Amino acid sequence: MNQAMRNSSGFKSRSVTATSIDQLFSILRKYSFCILLFAFVLVSRSLTSGPAYFADGPGHLKAISDRTFVIQPPGYWLFNRLAALFPNPERAILVFNWLVSACGAVVFYRIGQLTVAPYMAKLSAILYASVFFAWFSGNVHSTYASQLLFPLLTIYLMLRFRRSPSSFLVVGVGLSFAIGAGLRPSDGAFLGPLILYFAIRYLSKRQAAICLLTAAVGCLLWLIPNLIALHHLQTRSFPSQVGIVATGSILLGHFNLFTFSNALRFFLPLAIALGPILPFAFMSHSPFRKMLWVAILPGSAFFLLVYISDAPYLNFLLGAT
Repeated sequence: MNQAMRNSSGFKSRSVTATSIDQLFSILRKYSFCILLFAFVLVSRSLTSGPAYFADGPGHLKAISDRTFVIQPPGYWLFNRLAALFPNPERAILVFNWLVSACGAVVFYRIGQLTVAPYMAKLSAILYASVFFAWFSGNVHSTYASQLLFPLLTIYLMLRFRRSPSSFLVVGVGLSFAIGAGLRPSDGAFLGPLILYFAIRYLSKRQAAICLLTAAVGCLLWLIPNLIALHHLQTRSFPSQVGIVATGSILLGHFNLFTFSNALRFFLPLAIALGPILPFAFMSHSPFRKMLWVAILPGSAFFLLVYISDAPYLNFLLGAT
């Protein structure tokens, strides 16, 4: 009898193990494309990265070394402070940019699953992961790569809420917005109209209050130390920087070579990046188009009418476009 009981116990144990393995393989099959996409982006970025040289990269490392944690306005305190938590900030920035690039590609694919046909979601995700200036953003020591994840994550959580409302998603929208804005403050300015639209259009008063309060408190946690650090930093003043930025601004009546180069830096990289999938764009009839337009237009207007420095600025628009 004892032998029979031991045999029965062993059989049940093997059955549980087999079931667990089957469940694991089922999960792996379900998310196989996400896993492969994540691995492709992570490995490709890590193999093509180098030392700090581009744009503000050396400035970020100096700010970390000097313990000021800000460069010129708007500062980027949160980005530098997070990198300073690690023994090697230069390596930490690279690894962070690899990870947000990889996670951003997966979130982009998940948005595609909610808005377009399955084959279009996969094709778009592969192209998104291969766009030259987005790839480059994952290779350099800058805040550009954060735009590949947090604006998209904010939009994804909004879309998920529209499918299955929950308080968790409402808080998630606010947190994602605050983190993205902290890493690159222009994202907060450009996404501000979207989070307000979402709160007014889709949330109850209580949910809207939770969402906006979460975003506001999250932003204050990095904004206050950022402003204090900028106040003590001896660098170009904000008004003088605005003057430099506005050299070719159409809004100020300037029509010159800077105006033309602004427009060229906006349209040319997007045309190269989105050209292969442009025919598919007109095949989508997503009910979320209006929300995506609210995400696209503020940043596009700023880049065209005021200033855009280089192609990685367009990371903010790439996912929604």
